[in-house]
Amino acid sequence: MNKFEDLMVDENIVKIAKSASARFSNTLSKDEIYTCVLNAIWKASERHDPELGSKFTTYLYNGIIMECLTQQKFNRNRSVAKLHDNIPEKFNHADFIDLFDEIQNCDNPSIIMDYYFNNKSIKEIAQEQGVSGETIRLKLKKNLEKLKTKLS
Repeated sequence: MNKFEDLMVDENIVKIAKSASARFSNTLSKDEIYTCVLNAIWKASERHDPELGSKFTTYLYNGIIMECLTQQKFNRNRSVAKLHDNIPEKFNHADFIDLFDEIQNCDNPSIIMDYYFNNKSIKEIAQEQGVSGETIRLKLKKNLEKLKTKLS
């Protein structure tokens, strides 16, 4: 077995992994935690340098926490509400076509499409268009108000 495989079956490493990942059991799935632990063990086995003054177990413990925190952040960013999440279920396909037609008739359809359908942040859109984030936020608000009145 190689170093990584040895670490995966070491009882002390398993205890450290359980201890480090325990606080994430309410926010991450078992599969996500397992993946974080695997990544941390692999990274620790490849990168740990005892000459820098930290024990391997401490390095691994902190690595697992960092992997889990990164996964939490990824999950939060992924769960941004989309425009279509707010559309009532009674809408049919024709209603969606009307919605997209109305979006295209807005003053700034690209802002709506980028923000709600391409998952771009206001900051990203602002940088692309060379304006401030507040300008994009106001344009987005104005266009959504127009859409709301047209579709009501």
